[in-house]
This record gives sequence, C-alpha cells and structure tokens, in this order.
Amino acid sequence: MNGTLVFSRDSIALPGNHMKVNSCFLTVGHLVLATCIACAPSNSGPTATDVADPPLPELAEADREYLWDLEHHGNVLSQIGLRKIGESICQDQQEQLQHVLGANFTAEVLDNPQQIEFTSAALSAQRENDTRYQILNAQEFSEWLLGYKRRFAGTPRSRFDIMKLTPPSSENYAGTWTISCLLRLWGTAEESSEQSGPLEITMRCLLEVEQPTKNRVQEQGWLLTWKTEQISSAAAKDYLFREVTKERLQNVYPMHDNWLSLDKVVDTGGIYACDYNRDGWVDLFVTDLNNGVQADVSPYRYTLFAGGPNGAFTDVTEKAGLTSDSDRAGLTAAFFDLDNDGWEDLILPQFTGLVYRNYKGKFIEAPKWSNLLEVLKPHLGITALIPADFDRDGLTDLYVTRHREPTGSWLEKTMPRGPANQLLRNKGNGQFEDVTDQMSVNGGGRSVFTAGWLDANNDNWPDLYVINEFGNGLYLENQEGKKFHARELIDGPADFGSMGLSCGDFDNDGQIDIYVSNMYSKAGSRVMSNLPDRCYSNEITDQLRTLVAGSELYRNVDGQFQRVGKGFQVHAIGWAWGSAMADLNNDGWLDLYATAGFMSRNRSKPDG
Repeated sequence: MNGTLVFSRDSIALPGNHMKVNSCFLTVGHLVLATCIACAPSNSGPTATDVADPPLPELAEADREYLWDLEHHGNVLSQIGLRKIGESICQDQQEQLQHVLGANFTAEVLDNPQQIEFTSAALSAQRENDTRYQILNAQEFSEWLLGYKRRFAGTPRSRFDIMKLTPPSSENYAGTWTISCLLRLWGTAEESSEQSGPLEITMRCLLEVEQPTKNRVQEQGWLLTWKTEQISSAAAKDYLFREVTKERLQNVYPMHDNWLSLDKVVDTGGIYACDYNRDGWVDLFVTDLNNGVQADVSPYRYTLFAGGPNGAFTDVTEKAGLTSDSDRAGLTAAFFDLDNDGWEDLILPQFTGLVYRNYKGKFIEAPKWSNLLEVLKPHLGITALIPADFDRDGLTDLYVTRHREPTGSWLEKTMPRGPANQLLRNKGNGQFEDVTDQMSVNGGGRSVFTAGWLDANNDNWPDLYVINEFGNGLYLENQEGKKFHARELIDGPADFGSMGLSCGDFDNDGQIDIYVSNMYSKAGSRVMSNLPDRCYSNEITDQLRTLVAGSELYRNVDGQFQRVGKGFQVHAIGWAWGSAMADLNNDGWLDLYATAGFMSRNRSKPDG
C-alpha cells in the first residue's frame, strides 16, 4: 500500500513500504486518505531495484490527535445529525426538521439566482448561483427546503457529504463549527413535470453547528445557520443508458468475477473498439481472465464480437482466425494498420506477445511478418499502445507506456526508475525502429497507465501528453517530427496520481482540451484542509493536496492550458479510472464519461 496516508489517534505515517496502524484505526471509519494504493495491473512488469526506505516523516502526536478528533466529529455529524435532516426531508416531516434548528436559526438562500440551463429531448439540467441572498427564519427555511422534496413523486433518497469542517480553534472544540457540505436528493420526478423520470438535486451548503458530539446532535437546536451557495438539478424522461448485454451480445462466455475468485485481481482486462472487417459496424475485442482449471493452462481469454444491425454483437473469435485463450500474451491490446493496407491489424504485446495480420477481415498470426515484438522490449509492464503518425510520413507509429510496481517513496523522491516508455517509428511493411532516445520521449521511467496524442498548439503536428501514477504529467511538444520538447502543462503542480486520460474539444473552440481522471477523496480533502502548514514542506503539502483534489479538466487557450475542472464540476467523481469524451446525445458537443470506484461493497450495485 505504498502512497497511502493512514492516520489513527496514536499513529500517522506517510508513504513507504511500512505503515503504522493502531488497532483503534480499525474501528473508526473514514480515517484513511486513500491515495496511491498499489492499483497496478496484475501482469505488470518486473519490480524495479529495491532502494533503502528513507526515514518516514511523521506528524507530531498533537497533530495526529487533532486530525483524528476532527474526523471523529465529522463522522458523528454525518452519521447521526445530518442523516436525521436527510430523513426529515425525504419523509416531508417539517416538525422534525425544525427540531434540529437553533432558537435563533437563520438561513440564507439564493435570491433571484443566475441560472445556467441545458435542455434537450432527453435531459434538462440547471445550475443556480448568486451573490445575493434572502434571509429566512426557521419556519420559512423548513418550508423552502421541503419544497425541493415535493418535486419528487414518492419518497426520494438523500445523502450529505462533508467536504470540510472547521472547529473554533485547534485548542478549543467547544463553540461554533463551520461545515461545508453537499446535500443530494434523488428519485423520480413528479408526473406533472416535463421530465417525469429520474431527478437529482444537489445543494452546496455552508453550515454553522454547535460542537457535533454524539449527544448534542441527537438533541434540539444544534444547527445554527444554513447558507445555500449553489443548487444544481438534472432531470430526464428516462435513464440515459440501460444495460442490454443479454439482448445484444450473443454467446457471451462468463467473464472473470472477483466476487467468486479467491484471488482479487485489479486488472481484469479491457474492451477495444475497431472495424476489423470494414463493414461500417463497430466491433469489440474483449480481453479477460480465464477462470478455474483453464486459468492454469491459459490465464488470458480473448473474444472478438462483430457488430451488426440494431447494435447486435456476435462472437466471431475463431471464425476471424483469433485464439480464444493464451498464455503467451496478456490483457493489453491494440488495433492499428501496421502495413497501410487499409485493414486494422491486432497486437497483444505482453509476455511473448502475439501479432495478427488482418487479411481482408481474416486474422493470420504472423510473428515473422513484423519485427514489432522484437523492438517492443521489455514486454512486461506494457499498459497501452497509442498509435499516431507523429512524423506525418503516412505510416502509423506507436507510443508504448509501461507501469511498474511502486518501491521506495514518491514523496521522498527515492522511487527508482523503471522500464522506459517507447516511441516506435513505422518504417513500412510491418517494420519498426525504436526512436525513443532520439526523440526524447522515454517518460523518465515512471509508472504510466496511458498517454494521449493531441495537436495542443494547432501546428498540425501531434503532440503527446503522458500521465504519471506517482507524479506530474509530462507534456511533450512535437518539433515537426524531428524531436519532442518537454513543457509544463500549467504553471504549478498539475495532475498527480493519474489513472486515465481523454482528449477532445469540449467547448468547440477548435482547440483540443485534456481531461485527466485522478483519485479523489472527500476524507483526504478534509484532512488536508486542516493539516497545519508547519507539518511538511510546501512542496510535499502541494503534492498531497493535488493528490486528493480529484480529476482535472484542462482548457486549451492558444496552446496554454487552464484548470477548469472545479468550475465545470467534473473533478470530484470518486476514485476515477478511465474516461472518454464522446457526443452521447448527438447534439454536436462532446460529453464526458468517467468510470470510478476502487472498492466493491455490494455485488448488486455499481462500484464507486
């Protein structure tokens, strides 16, 4: 669990190969700033040379006590006090809601707010902000708040998320605490509304409460003030997507199931889109883990689904000439035209590796035809092959990213270099040459899950952005195919702890923007907001804050990038993995989809 900041009343230690965790940690929930757990693919490359662990910088006992106490108060408030408010809203119980309001309670709610609206045939969304507020007393506020509940048909569900909590002082907890939180209500809209399907309302609030002890939040009058800073809502006639796996995928082989497996594997494969037979329908290639006895012989399984009319997919793996399982290649794959014949070839680069030449819709294993597997070394640890014609010679080149197991400490800068990324130039006829050093694009031997090609400066030469699991991303500007120049993406720390990357022009201004999906932790954000400045150097503190800040959207303005993730509210999506920009509703604007979730708590519910 390198890269995890764990704290309990008696012990806090920063990342290294060992952690101090007191037994009381096990009983207190939400006391982990989950940052960089070893979330690597199971088939990642050889571990880099071990280095001596540096002395772990530890917080003073008083600081550990302070942070533990704040989280304890936050848990009490969330699990008892705020939950009671949520239940009162959902049950439309005005008297119970007013019970928690103080004798001199006042609320500030948006007065004639500015609205940002989006409406389509399938969805309507609205966001309200204002700098002017209307003052309400307890009676008026409870009626105002319950008005949002009455937009739902039946009983909605609710949830409060505490983003930040601040006591009167670090020495004195008695008195007024300030709480920044989000209130979510979700359910089905009342039938009289235009969008009578799913409805979600989110309020960003600033509260003042008396010290949230277990006894106090069960009594009357502990909530002193409430300020509504922003209200967002989204409604639709129906859910935007529904699962159609059984309807559209024929002869689906049971895939690896971590719930039924003794070995819990982080990387269980991926999905790769192509049009291998050039019939105009999207095809899907799925890499997966074999189960049971078969896993001992051929641990990896492959399925090619041919797309057809009405979105139906048929298993054509053997018909297309592909093996259905193997012990020679892993879970990473890529489709691209190696030989410029107009047909997408297939490469599975890990371990011994497999190369399939696409001959008019029929795959033929051709290890001797291309030297790709020879120049692609080492084979282990490969996480992605990203094709592009970086030198504009009409041949598709490849950038290869690699992951490595974490050793040492990324905060103390003692992590050794791992296998470098590679840039492979296509020479034609399936032949490649390694030009990594010549082009200065090896990525520094850092742990990389993926990278993205984009024309960042609109000079018609593809530039490269490489994300890093344990450090800043790397922006490489293409110097007309002759070399790449490393640049800072922004002035200051950029993304840290990056899992996924997508590029696209989200604002339709003709310039390619970047979205990096990172790890996000509400608990981590709370801890960092209360961490005394004296505890660590500014550099380490900035790294930790960036690490828990979540995903980031970088807007491209004439080749210079600006952070806009928080403004567009696409940062706090949880422990994010891969992401994609796509026009999901065909309105001419790119939408953003990001997967999230590291732990599965309930088999019947999505992760995250």
